[in-house]
Amino acid sequence: MKDFIKFRDVKGGQDLFMARPVSDNKVKSFFIFSGVKSGSTLLNNLIQLYTNQVNLPVLNIPGFIFEQGIPLPNARLADSSVFTRQGYGYIGWRSYWEDLPDLNNDHYNHVVLVRDPRDRLVSLYFAIAYSHSKSKKGVLKDQLLSNRKNALQSVDDVNDWVFREPKFIPAIINSYRYFLNRLSSHSTRIYRYEDVIFRKLEWMVDMVEFLGLPFRKDIINEVVEKMDVSVSGERKDQHIRQVNPGNHLKHFTPETIAYLDSQFDDILKTYDYLNMESNHSNDICFGREGKNQHLLYA
Repeated sequence: MKDFIKFRDVKGGQDLFMARPVSDNKVKSFFIFSGVKSGSTLLNNLIQLYTNQVNLPVLNIPGFIFEQGIPLPNARLADSSVFTRQGYGYIGWRSYWEDLPDLNNDHYNHVVLVRDPRDRLVSLYFAIAYSHSKSKKGVLKDQLLSNRKNALQSVDDVNDWVFREPKFIPAIINSYRYFLNRLSSHSTRIYRYEDVIFRKLEWMVDMVEFLGLPFRKDIINEVVEKMDVSVSGERKDQHIRQVNPGNHLKHFTPETIAYLDSQFDDILKTYDYLNMESNHSNDICFGREGKNQHLLYA
């Protein structure tokens, strides 16, 4: 049985309807957050594949709105009661949305995946220039094509693009600040991409336990095996271009790195991204249970 979530495109003037399965599951509802080019597709796929097997409905509201070719800020909910405290996973959140409920409480659990912002910029450049789909419709199609044109004008040089398209730096900074300022420390678990990308099984077990989902080791193994993609070298025209941490060191000049270090200074310190060659954590959780609690929730 299903009902529907109604959205209004405030710029285009149309109504949108997203199917929502009815849930009688008593699991505490949760939100999955990860910024653009932070491993968000991997995280969302892991969660969705697992919840499908344990009969917990998940809703990817940002994904649905994106498929309609509408920027997320242009879509508004007709009914704020969409977000219930039991029985659903709300996945796909790569940025803040005005219609999200107050999450600075213990009504929901939250999983957050972060990544070195310098690596995010490299991945974003290649995605915009080479791999983002051209088939999107509406306003988003125009935005994607404009971003691609600007990226390719950088003569295949990510260093030039960083300075030509500075708008992406504050957007990345704001995504990290959202995680710090709007999510309750008591119900949030943060992971760093660098700590989990080669430890997916341990990561998946930890997420299932933290979210209070039914624990099925056989399903965990199956899901992780399906999503454990190995990539050799770099494939600039593919969504999964490469997976190794520290990729910015290969593509950015020392001058660009120094500039980005100054721009991302607070983030690099907060999430312990300075001297990453020697400080990979033995703990996959980088949050309230971890050693850096005072940094994350000061």
